Amino acid sequence: GQRMLVHAGAGGIGLAAAEYAHWLHARLCVSAGRPHKHRYLRCIGIEGGFSSRNAAAFSAGAAAWLRSTRLDVVLNSLSHDFISSSLALLGERSCYEEIGKRGAWSEERAIKAALAVHYAVLALDDVLQQTPEWMQRALRLLSTRAEAQVLHALPQQCYVLERSVVAAFRCLQSGRNVGKVVVRIISTRQPTVLDLSTHLLSGGTGALGLLTARWLAQSGARAVVLASRGGATAAVGSLSGQSNCDIFLSLIHI
Repeated sequence: GQRMLVHAGAGGIGLAAAEYAHWLHARLCVSAGRPHKHRYLRCIGIEGGFSSRNAAAFSAGAAAWLRSTRLDVVLNSLSHDFISSSLALLGERSCYEEIGKRGAWSEERAIKAALAVHYAVLALDDVLQQTPEWMQRALRLLSTRAEAQVLHALPQQCYVLERSVVAAFRCLQSGRNVGKVVVRIISTRQPTVLDLSTHLLSGGTGALGLLTARWLAQSGARAVVLASRGGATAAVGSLSGQSNCDIFLSLIHI
């Protein structure tokens, strides 16, 4: 029953958040940029499509939709005036979750602008390291919902890596996409490894060198020569027992 605003609601994160909000029975409104995005959101039953390009138009539209009430939750990814406008629409004991990377406010500044509001800046890469238990619970919940078949796939705009990767970035840059932009690799050609071949890896005792040597050994290479300036023999020992491959170490003094 809470009133929730999701900015950039036609993007991948926005559509995922909208589906999750419906699952929680929240009363949802979103912002979006281009007219075709608003049409798409209306088609999937999301009300309150406000502008994500003009902060003044967004404020007026959101205030009219709220009808003298206040928002309970904001999930923001926009910058500049949209931050202050969204904070102004929140009521007491509400939540403002910031996932944007540009112009994000500090907690002190947000609290001064909107008293009694819980303000949090979320960065998934930091959350993964700082609170792995929370992330584990979130992934378990996501897995459970997927098994129950209550999730819907996001719309995708696909581009081929070899031919149109620049067009994919242009699409993101201009904000034309609805859902996710996917760059596809049509085929991956694996090199043929002959049983009687010998392979030389320079820097072979480094992390990438050892990983490549292990892959060559498991793929059928007869012998792998690891060239190293330092001669870390302990690292070579970790490759023992890799199929029938012989591992040799070559010391290079520079």
